[in-house]
Amino acid sequence: MNAPERPIRLARDRPTTPRLLRELETIEAMTRIYCADHHGAPHPCTDCKALMTYASKRLAVCTYGEDKPVCAKCQVHCYGKAMREKVREVMRYSGPRMILRHPWLALMHVVDKRHVAPPKPNAGAGPSGPEARGDATASGAPGSPPSGDPSPPKPATTRPG
Repeated sequence: MNAPERPIRLARDRPTTPRLLRELETIEAMTRIYCADHHGAPHPCTDCKALMTYASKRLAVCTYGEDKPVCAKCQVHCYGKAMREKVREVMRYSGPRMILRHPWLALMHVVDKRHVAPPKPNAGAGPSGPEARGDATASGAPGSPPSGDPSPPKPATTRPG
């Protein structure tokens, strides 16, 4: 007895932007090619369906959103190790076959590969730079308090020697 299938939650289970939907369509096409040739089924088997569902969920919650680079250029590895290896295997096999079976998706994937990956999101959780740190040199006047510190500067004292 199988557990009842849960309804799809659009914001969490499937991507909603056109580019991410195209990327999902590409990985699903590659998985169908791989499954048909390796598992001999006209429709994806349960393992391949699980891979497509996993990819869909990962794309839906990608931290890059619409600016997402292709996975090979991504700095954030959101796939687990086992699934990452499975996707690599599927892509290695299906990639060359995509040119003949799905030329538009293959072409768009090549175009997407040419985009430069944006910097890693949330790399510096807080603001960085001298302005954000409140360095005295950033405020302009030596001896003035760091920005955000309302207390006046304390005079330098010397200890008797």
